[in-house]
Amino acid sequence: MASEIASLHQADDLFKDALAARIAEMAKTWPEVIPATELSRLLCGLYTAKTLANRRWAGLPPRSLKLGRKSIYLKPDVTDWLVSEIREFTPDTAA
Repeated sequence: MASEIASLHQADDLFKDALAARIAEMAKTWPEVIPATELSRLLCGLYTAKTLANRRWAGLPPRSLKLGRKSIYLKPDVTDWLVSEIREFTPDTAA
């Protein structure tokens, strides 16, 4: 039983590593400075512009900066945040 659980955790880690690598690959085409208006599009709608605005207002990641009147994100902050959001889906974490 313990070896089966260890095997599942190892598979989960491999999946997370593969997804993190895919995020890094996708981000290669992104600009270094990402306008807030563009981030939702770059994330293929994974997070809506409204959700990202709410996160900015609440001070939640990814870290945003102001450039004049515009909100911007730095690519490393976005990719680090996306990787940190990877977690296993279980019924108790579904909410």
